[in-house]
Amino acid sequence: MSQRWYCSLESGVWGPADEEQVEEILRTGHLHKATWVRREDGDEWIALADAGLFPVDSIPDPPDTSDPSGAEPSDVRGDAPPAESVTDVAETVAASGRATLRGSRAALSTLGGRGQQALEAIDFEHRKKQARDTFNLYRLFWTRVLKSDFSVVRATADEKRRLTAGVDPVESPLAQDYASWRRSLLMICILVLGISTFFNITDIWAILSSRDTHVIRKIQTALLFLFQFGSVVLCALAAWNWGELRRSRSLARFAWLTQFVGPFLVFLAPLSLFIDEGLVLFQLGLAAVVTLAPKIFGLFPGLIRCSLTVKTLLPETSAPGWLGIIIAPFYLLFLAVGTIAAIQMSQLMLGIGLGLLAAQMGVVVWQAKRLLHPCEQAQASSNVKAIKRTQLLFQIAGVSCIAIFLYRIGEFDWVWFNSLVLFVFSFVGNVTLLTVVMSDFMLGMIRQGQLQAEAFAGTPLSKSLAARLDDLASCGLTDLEAGEAAFAGRLKGGGGVLARAASSSGSKLLQRARRSGGSAAEARQPLDQDEGGGRN
Repeated sequence: MSQRWYCSLESGVWGPADEEQVEEILRTGHLHKATWVRREDGDEWIALADAGLFPVDSIPDPPDTSDPSGAEPSDVRGDAPPAESVTDVAETVAASGRATLRGSRAALSTLGGRGQQALEAIDFEHRKKQARDTFNLYRLFWTRVLKSDFSVVRATADEKRRLTAGVDPVESPLAQDYASWRRSLLMICILVLGISTFFNITDIWAILSSRDTHVIRKIQTALLFLFQFGSVVLCALAAWNWGELRRSRSLARFAWLTQFVGPFLVFLAPLSLFIDEGLVLFQLGLAAVVTLAPKIFGLFPGLIRCSLTVKTLLPETSAPGWLGIIIAPFYLLFLAVGTIAAIQMSQLMLGIGLGLLAAQMGVVVWQAKRLLHPCEQAQASSNVKAIKRTQLLFQIAGVSCIAIFLYRIGEFDWVWFNSLVLFVFSFVGNVTLLTVVMSDFMLGMIRQGQLQAEAFAGTPLSKSLAARLDDLASCGLTDLEAGEAAFAGRLKGGGGVLARAASSSGSKLLQRARRSGGSAAEARQPLDQDEGGGRN
């Protein structure tokens, strides 16, 4: 049978404890070579290094403030050690990590009432640290989501360790930053979509439990909830496997397809074949509009956010800018139709709000040159930041007008509030998830385009394409500007046509150089002479 020992710690005398329990306390870092110990059946206090319990090399040295030659401690035991000492021990143990915490629990649980108080203090400090870490982590996630700028997005040390230790190690700092950004958006998606699903449960339960609801509508409601819940699960799996980029990208795509395509498939079923009641069909049609509206509304902003984000990741390419300036006009027109409808229905405040939201898409079109221009990352970040700042002003103003309109309607109740929260969170979730999925897709699209362009260069087809474009450029069909400057010059009465667009002159210059087999500089002189003769 092993001996039982008392240990003199700063918080008081602990014991009696057997050798295994003393070893557990030693692992927590609260014992050192000069710690006083004594046997349960003995009266003599000796230093731990002289007790023969453990090899001397395995016992840590005493701290600098210790005094091994001090007076021997008395065998005084109370119900609990001083509160400050327990807190200090708890903070030390909580900061030492999970493995130490488990060892401390095993050791302190054998020490009676004082051990229980120490355990409670340890639990409190551990929970406080977990709450603080979780808050800081989600604050980091929200910052990344709101900024989405790779000049400021950086992977943390923990994220880098996770990425380098994965099945497919990620060593590139740029790839690590992108992976950490994806993780942040996916975690926010889980939060937002989870809240949306929670608020939707009330309506779903009311429909499924109602005896007056048609069975077809119950089936439809159950399918929609399964798609919504499945999307949250897939999104959670994508976030859980964020370090394994291939798996996470695949799961994120399936999550978006489940949330976006699933409801469309449900509502495509011709329910009029099964239902003859007009009221029920109207309710089903209204449910389709309410369900699909936030998904459609979130489609265009998600693509715009994707284009702006990828521009800061790959500032040397113009592909993200092309996506933005192609998508933005469609969303602008979509909101413009809503603006016109609101004004015609004498809902001026709603019309102003929708018009301001449409204007924020116009900012992207207005700043098209900044997005299409290849540049360094610092300049791309500056351009994107300016666009986002202007968009935010229009967005805040537009949402405020819509909020005032809704407030004037009145008649607020739980059903109205639940529908509003459901719409907002569904919209935000769709935008965020689509931003992740489309960013992944755009990176692959840009890479494949680069590889195809390299393989295409110098081939007979490449020369044939160049010749065809030259033929079209000779009459200005390939110029982005179609004489707007000249037309504006006539309207201003400036006494003649303004200078031709640089793109048109460049097209003619390039065409002449290729046909003559010379350089662009050699072809410039006859081109200038032609233009000069025309002006004369």
